[in-house]
Amino acid sequence: MAVVLTALLPLLLIVLLGVLFRAFRIADSMWVTILNRFGLYVAFPAVIVHSFIKADKSQILDLPVIGLNIVLLLLVFFTAFLLTRGLRDRKQLANTYIIGAFFGNIGYLGYPYISAMIPGSEGMISMHISMYNILLFTLGIAHLEHSKGHLTCKKTIVNKIISNPLLISVAVGLLILITGVQLPEFISKPIDLLYRSATPVVLFALGVFLYRKYSWRAWIPHILGMTVIRLVLVPGLFLLAMVLLSPGVNFRVSVLEAGMPLALTPFALAEEYPLEREVIAPAVLLSTLLSPLSLAALLRIVS
Repeated sequence: MAVVLTALLPLLLIVLLGVLFRAFRIADSMWVTILNRFGLYVAFPAVIVHSFIKADKSQILDLPVIGLNIVLLLLVFFTAFLLTRGLRDRKQLANTYIIGAFFGNIGYLGYPYISAMIPGSEGMISMHISMYNILLFTLGIAHLEHSKGHLTCKKTIVNKIISNPLLISVAVGLLILITGVQLPEFISKPIDLLYRSATPVVLFALGVFLYRKYSWRAWIPHILGMTVIRLVLVPGLFLLAMVLLSPGVNFRVSVLEAGMPLALTPFALAEEYPLEREVIAPAVLLSTLLSPLSLAALLRIVS
């Protein structure tokens, strides 16, 4: 638990800094838009490419674990899709459940916590980060583009998907991983710097967004629901698969990654796509604050 708390404290302090900047009127709502756009179009593509650069093919090709992860993540995605069909008139809320259900804080919290708890797991963690990114920025983005309402022109949807910088970065990252090409330092270093900027920039934007008046009462059931999905239901599904199918020791990483709190990525995506930031922002904080307890319980079970 100490490892999680050590990882969380700097993140929470950056959120607090954003709150203070808004409270003292140094920042306003435009900062949220600008910072999220930077995250969405610059920093997050760097995060994706960085995860592929750091992945080691020789360590991560555990096909049973990869296959089972993909099946379970698709199950979570399509289950959320089916269960939210009744929210057609609340598209933003439905999309929030669909995307938030399967995508947690797999990198910025998952990597330091799991690598500390399971020595030698760095390669598997990188594989999981890459896999989650591929699913989010292919299937997830395709769904979000479609939900924006380009129903009269399917060509528009295809063009938006193909030209999306997040998907382009997935393609570039996969090419790097498959070919094993070594990027020169003058290219890899800027990617690394931009990768490191993603979390603080979006956390700061989250803090600026949170300091304002809005009605919590209407959103509390969804904030709690999103938190329970991320910390209990999804990792519970992975635990069940572990017990029934015995996929091997590497699947411990899968269970812990499945139990990570809600990620910042949906908050940044809400700048471009119909997602409900009124739920995402507080759910990120609540699930993150509760994650030391839930992750400690998961680790005890899988150890």
